[in-house]
Amino acid sequence: MSAEQRSAWRLYDNSRLEDYRKCERMFYWRHVRDLRHELTGLELVFGQAWHSAMDTVWAACCRVRGTAPIITKLEDAPAIVQEAMKAFRTIWCEEHNLPDEDDQSTLNSKGRPPARSAIVARAMLHHYIIERLPFMANFDLLEVELPFAVPLSAEPTDDNLLYVGKIDKVVRNVEGQVFGIEHKSTGWYDAQRTFRALWEDGFNPNSQIEGYFHALRMLYGDSFHSITVDGALVHQGHVTKPEQFQTAFTLLPMRRIPVQLEAWRWETHRRINYLEADKEALAQCHDSEAVMKAFPKKTEACTLYFRKCPYMDLCRTVANPLRLPDDPPPAGYCKEHWSPIEPLHLGKLGISEEQ
Repeated sequence: MSAEQRSAWRLYDNSRLEDYRKCERMFYWRHVRDLRHELTGLELVFGQAWHSAMDTVWAACCRVRGTAPIITKLEDAPAIVQEAMKAFRTIWCEEHNLPDEDDQSTLNSKGRPPARSAIVARAMLHHYIIERLPFMANFDLLEVELPFAVPLSAEPTDDNLLYVGKIDKVVRNVEGQVFGIEHKSTGWYDAQRTFRALWEDGFNPNSQIEGYFHALRMLYGDSFHSITVDGALVHQGHVTKPEQFQTAFTLLPMRRIPVQLEAWRWETHRRINYLEADKEALAQCHDSEAVMKAFPKKTEACTLYFRKCPYMDLCRTVANPLRLPDDPPPAGYCKEHWSPIEPLHLGKLGISEEQ
């Protein structure tokens, strides 16, 4: 691809498009003004650390390039748990300075750890390997954290519009069928300490899953079969009542028919068109005006899933964000540009900067 083509790339990923879908003004605060709330939610950090641990577990329990798995029997599981916890702690303890397993200050009055903690993570990994080892042994592990940048449409006019992302695992079975694996952790459980039906229903339809189908179909053609959501339920019972946690993990096979992907492509194109129209409108706005007539607020999104939007206080007090200085950032926020390049490992594909 020529330098002129690279300079015209329009890169869109699910994270930013979903932020725009939830609320245009939230997209503005996060992805135009680069504002991030200084506090990072434990759910997000735990999910990142769990994903990192999964990389170690799957590399040990699957065939890799035709070689036998490192572990094939449960007696070997403790050594893999130990290695996986190193990966977990790199994010949990070193990057975010959260308590390690031996920190007794995290225990409550009954001596129980918080649900999202290093202690619970170790127990989860042990139970996970017991349950998943037979499943993982069926596959060759082709890719870990696979980055992709694929055309959103086959139309020649859209050659420079790339849909980008990263899928957790790509595996292949003995029949040569290729599957995507997406790890998800959640604390949404019901009275029986199993996954809420609402959480499972959230993956169909789901724009992230549809985007993975589109990308993997383009990358692997007819060899691509489907995507499996690998769910892990986060709860302190992993430590206190392990015998109850045979239902703490789930596999949700996801299939999509062509017309569903066509609908996803149309909806994604439409969202991009609206987003780019908002960018054009923003270029015409001025801080002398009473309101900013671009990226409008969507007030029904101010509280989602019983949580307050991190930008709610800004939207309450600032009618025209252009009047708000960039430096220093508002109290409680920091400046952090989010680009898909580094977190999605797109440098492996020769994409060195976001266009």
